[in-house]
Amino acid sequence: MKQTIYFSAANLLLACSLYPQSQRMAVTTVARAYQSPDGAFSLEVPAGWTARKEEGSNEISFLLGHVTVSAGAVPISPGQTVDHWVETSKLLLKEQCPTAEVQTEGKTTVAGAPGVTFTMFCPGPRLPTTVQESAALLNGKIFTFNITAPSLEISSAQSDIDSMAKSFRFGVEKHPEHADADYDQRMKALKEDCAAGKVSQSDCATKSAEIGADHARAMGSSDEHTGQVMMAVAQSYQDPAHRFSLDIPSGFTLAQRGEHGQDGVVLTHDKTWITVAPRQGERPEETLTSYSRQVQEAYTDLHEGKHGVMNLNGHRALTDSFTGVDKSGAICFVGMTDIDMGRGNSVAIIWSAPQEESALAGVAVQKLQQGIW
Repeated sequence: MKQTIYFSAANLLLACSLYPQSQRMAVTTVARAYQSPDGAFSLEVPAGWTARKEEGSNEISFLLGHVTVSAGAVPISPGQTVDHWVETSKLLLKEQCPTAEVQTEGKTTVAGAPGVTFTMFCPGPRLPTTVQESAALLNGKIFTFNITAPSLEISSAQSDIDSMAKSFRFGVEKHPEHADADYDQRMKALKEDCAAGKVSQSDCATKSAEIGADHARAMGSSDEHTGQVMMAVAQSYQDPAHRFSLDIPSGFTLAQRGEHGQDGVVLTHDKTWITVAPRQGERPEETLTSYSRQVQEAYTDLHEGKHGVMNLNGHRALTDSFTGVDKSGAICFVGMTDIDMGRGNSVAIIWSAPQEESALAGVAVQKLQQGIW
């Protein structure tokens, strides 16, 4: 049976208030999201692994018992190739273990890019050890993902290793030393234009959210710009019916909607709320049209923000956002993204935030859009 999505005007008018209470649930931390201080790469690390920063580079190692997984990105010299890098690595391993032999080699994917890999076995002199190194050339850097483990222990950690390898992705390099100055300059100019009436109140909220989101991306994961390792805990939620999974934005609280989360979840932070609702039998175009019509009925001085077709993790999605004034006179930032998950299923992300929290909401929505799978 075709389901029709409908959001009552009463719910929409809660835009600048806390979302109604839902069933609370404990969320188990299942992974940590790591991003290199320079923003060159990121990956998810399963619980139980400890981090060790490699001095003098952006390489990071994660340890579980005697198993080590390392990831990094290094600028290449002119004329250097992935094959040259790999052959050099083999020679260095041979120096450390003269009896080591190559067991396998071939093609692979590293940080989402095509690369090469090899496995070497060292019989001693201590424990028999397996070393696997993978590398790919991307944006002028060699991205590496390496594994070192006693041969008898590697199988027990294989699922975690595969998970980390799959989540390993290149990023956009951050320049936090310029981010604060750029943010201050843009916000100052915007406030002057808003005060002078050159920009409407609704557009002020939209542009403020955009500037805040740009600033958050530019800051990356550096800790007070010192480049220290940041292991931000990313709590994850798995829908009990396995319709979707998501990473919970930092600072937000998750609660299920409906019995056992059958209606999805709601995430709240102060007066900002974001709902994630699985849908079935309705095309994203129909869902978004219904939502947009209700927004237009509930708000005045309405201005459309970001809208159109998106590609999120390989899924087609439609999005629409607005700033408007609710019946209490408060300026709100509201919107919706509907992600086509295939086979007649979709996941709708609906959000609402007061003007002063629009930057926070914009960043959280973007993380949810990119993190739903």
